[in-house]
Parts: sequence; structure tokens; C-alpha cells
Amino acid sequence: MVETGREHSPWNGGGAINQGDTTQTPEEEDFNVHQLQLRSSLAAIYPIFIMMNGVVFLLAIPFNSYIVIKTVTTKQAQTSRVLHFLTNAAVIDLFKLIFVLPITLANLLLQNFVFGAFLCHALPMLQVFPIHASIITYAGLVYDRHQGIRYPDKRGVPPLFFTVASWILAFCSVLPYTGFIAYVDLEALRGPRYQNLGVCFVDQRQANTEDYLRATFFLLFLIPSLIIMFLLMKTSWELSFQRKVAVACVCDEYCMMRKLLDPSLFPAVQVIQSTASNQAAR
Repeated sequence: MVETGREHSPWNGGGAINQGDTTQTPEEEDFNVHQLQLRSSLAAIYPIFIMMNGVVFLLAIPFNSYIVIKTVTTKQAQTSRVLHFLTNAAVIDLFKLIFVLPITLANLLLQNFVFGAFLCHALPMLQVFPIHASIITYAGLVYDRHQGIRYPDKRGVPPLFFTVASWILAFCSVLPYTGFIAYVDLEALRGPRYQNLGVCFVDQRQANTEDYLRATFFLLFLIPSLIIMFLLMKTSWELSFQRKVAVACVCDEYCMMRKLLDPSLFPAVQVIQSTASNQAAR
């Protein structure tokens, strides 16, 4: 988080807040505290950050909007389980682009925090919430694809369940952030001149802050990412196995007559049989 104006902050040399000192130096009296102050370390390169974020915004908005519109307006797309997951991911990305990216960029570039007490506590939640929701959505998509390929005749979990679960779990996971963020109202410390200005920071006095961050990283990022990779590899092995079995049995009449292999359980067999039948008909 950002501390307001390090050169003009209410912090003393020992790191505590001067709650009783409301006197102002001549330098502070001439300084416009309400003027947006660019970070001195980014003064020479801030256009690069604006350009990179602008490119992401301009490219991602139309692509994600297209997925949502395509799914909503096309009946065939509405029956696709994959598109349901991708639509949820697109909505989450639009949330990031519209509500999170502009405030995050401003918070990165500005030295003084001018967004108020509400955004001081809400901004970390807004930044992390869509990341968790995206990871859960992708994990649900990979799991659904694996189950659909491994057990095509079985009805899978409805995509709506994963959609609702991703939003609820992500929202619940970021609620503890409110207890780790502190906001100091500069108007109460330094007088009316600092109206609507404050210091927003992570309260390191909370003993379980680091434990919470580690837990959310492992439970909602690292473990789901490992599960996604495992299911992707397992799905690849399953497709390879089905292909080999289909090629071995499609021309073996004894195998098919004894029903040692049920073609309905292996989509690859059906594809190869259909192709062979079409070629024979020609």
C-alpha cells in the first residue's frame, strides 16, 4: 500500500505517528497536499507503465466482451460447457480491467493516497479477489474436460456450480484483508488542510498477517495450479490411450463382437469408425 507523501508524512523518525503535533513548517504551508504527486522513482518511466496497461486494456476488453456476447446470443454456444467456463473467466477479466486496473495503476504511480478509507481497505481485496476466482474457474474447466473425456456418458457437475463457487470462495478468501489494512486520517492528525487525505498501509503489528498470506498463496494459487497441471497431463495420457486402443480394436471384429471395448466409452473409436464407414461407402 502507499504511504502519503513521505517527505510530508505524519511519521516521525522512529516510525510512530505524531498524533499531537499539528504545527506546520513553512515548506508544508507552501506545499499543495491535494495535488497528485507522482512517485519520484517513476518520474522518468511512468509513460511506459501507462502504455503497457493501456495496451492490455484496449486488447483485452474487446476479446473478453466477444466471448460473453457470443455465449449469450448463440444458442449453440449456450449448450457448450467449455464456453460456460470461458465466459465466467471473461467476466472476471472484465472486472479486473474495468474496476481494478485503473485504480491499481494510479496507486502505483502516485505518491499520495487520495482514494479514501473505503478503497484503502477494499483495494487489496479487489486486486486479489479476481485472481483467486480465475484460478478456481480454470481448475473447474480442466476438471470438467478430464471427466468429460474419461467418462463421456456420465453427467458432470453443472458449470454454474463452478461459476458460483469460484465467486463465493474468492470473496470469502479476501475478507480477512480488512483486518490487516490500517488507514490514518491526516485531517484528524494535522488539521483541516489535510481533508480527505490519509495514510494507507499494511499493519505489521498483526501477528498472523504472514500466515494468512502464505495460506492463501498455497491453498488458492499453488495447489490449484498443481492440480491443473496434473489434470492436463492426465487428460493428455487418456486421449493418447484411447487413440491407441481405438486403432488396435477398430479393425478387430472379434474385439468388437465380444464387446471387450464399448465404443460409446471411447469417442476416438466412434470417430475412426465413422471415418472408415464413410471411406467404405465411397
